[in-house]
Amino acid sequence: MVNVMANIDTKKIGKRIAAQRKKLKMTQEYVASQVGISVNYLSSIERGVKTPKIDIFINLIDYLGITPNEIFMDVAESLRDLKYSEIAGKMDDWTVSEHVIVMDVMESTIQSLVNNRGNPPSDK
Repeated sequence: MVNVMANIDTKKIGKRIAAQRKKLKMTQEYVASQVGISVNYLSSIERGVKTPKIDIFINLIDYLGITPNEIFMDVAESLRDLKYSEIAGKMDDWTVSEHVIVMDVMESTIQSLVNNRGNPPSDK
């Protein structure tokens, strides 16, 4: 299983939060008071020293007008790469024919997803 939190660069996230706050010309004192946290805690978040609880994190990025996609833009890629590596590791000792079977299943699944994109599943 992939550990999502292990792949989150808290320093990058903190820098994005700080950059947005500065872009909005807001002080740490002001943002901290609006979000209900201490200035020291906000400073620690912005430096990547502390990871806030999810409710504080959501309030903070919502207040600053940042979407989760903007905050975690590089996490999805690293998680995808990690998952690919994990799957490839499980296939290391497989035979060529086993690899071919898995690739055929993947290609069929991908084609099915592409063909059905935007179409809800039927209740047959």
